Amino acid sequence: MMKASHIVVALMVAGVFLVQVEANRALLQRGRRFGGRFDGELTFPTSRNREPSEDELEALRRVPSCLYEPCENQGDEYPTPPLPYAYDALETTISTQTNEYHHDRHFMGYITKMNTALQSLEGTRWSWLTNLQPERIMLLLEWLPDRGLPEDFKTNFRRNGGGYINHKMYFQIMGPEGSQRTPTQGSSLEEAINAAFGSFENMREELTTAATSQFGSGWGFLVSDRDGDLSVVATANQNSPYLDGFFPIMGLDVWEHAYYLTWGPSRGDYTNLWWDLLNFETIEAAYEKLTS
Repeated sequence: MMKASHIVVALMVAGVFLVQVEANRALLQRGRRFGGRFDGELTFPTSRNREPSEDELEALRRVPSCLYEPCENQGDEYPTPPLPYAYDALETTISTQTNEYHHDRHFMGYITKMNTALQSLEGTRWSWLTNLQPERIMLLLEWLPDRGLPEDFKTNFRRNGGGYINHKMYFQIMGPEGSQRTPTQGSSLEEAINAAFGSFENMREELTTAATSQFGSGWGFLVSDRDGDLSVVATANQNSPYLDGFFPIMGLDVWEHAYYLTWGPSRGDYTNLWWDLLNFETIEAAYEKLTS
């Protein structure tokens, strides 16, 4: 029979999970409303029977989207960005072997499959999508199937384009010893964090909780809308906040391949120590790129 103390703990865990689910639902509704602005701001074609005009594509290109390089493909493919530090630079929180597997196998696998998905559109009436950055495609992905975009492309791109976008950010927002671990005092990012959460410590706690309590594989994100207002969301698998009209500023990967070799099932140890690996110089630059 379950002890009373165990029942109390179980109820507390369930309560935290339900609160996070409700918070995410409210934020995603806000994101969908925000994302819905694209139809009005861009005179994007509502007909399935024609491709967008050059003016419409140019309007779409002006929407801020890619916050972390590379933002353009090389020839017909997007490249795998090199790890911006030595493989052992994040020891002992993230092991050398974890970085090797995570970056050189998992990340590269997502990129390869995303490139294949984009190449599958060549010669179709959707080939114009390949001229857009992956982040811009992701912003439109939930909208386009109603206009005839094949469901198999949508599924592949959501998974692998999401894996590309998420990991491109993840590896760049960390750095070796000597990196800037907290926002610059008086920076626009610090001011936005204080406005949304009251303090950096509050934001850290909320994002850590969102990531740690994510059921199964997924992410916790600090996201922004186009006005620069910040929120925390959690997503399953490789789903990107771009799908709901949010712009990810930083993200905590809680797929087991991100930490299991070192921490085993102790996800909370990894998510707490991860903050000591961050490089806020790159995070602040991404936020400035979106809001400037």
